[in-house]
Amino acid sequence: EAIAGERGISFEVYGMSDDAELPGVSLCPKSLQEAVANVLDNAIKYVVLGKSGRKDEVNPYPCIRVTLAPNCEPYMPGVTIYVEDNGPGVPVNEQEAILSVGIVVMPPAFFLAVALA
Repeated sequence: EAIAGERGISFEVYGMSDDAELPGVSLCPKSLQEAVANVLDNAIKYVVLGKSGRKDEVNPYPCIRVTLAPNCEPYMPGVTIYVEDNGPGVPVNEQEAILSVGIVVMPPAFFLAVALA
């Protein structure tokens, strides 16, 4: 949040309030931290670019939203972490590389899903 603020990026987190009803989960904290940190790092890095993705074009209102939500049917009980931004998305020529490391990209909205074992 501090890094986003320093770069003029609006950063919002939902689902972390005291009254949030998230189920308990078993996971490897280090793996979760690494996965979330990588996704947030990329969001912070690229959300400032304009819709064309060129470095000479800027996004006038960069925004990142992180939402924690309980899984719904038909998924197994657990928590899903959504990271959304209004950046240019993943360039078409880089989507193949992303798919090879376990991240799924679904155009046109460029949703990213990271599976942790």
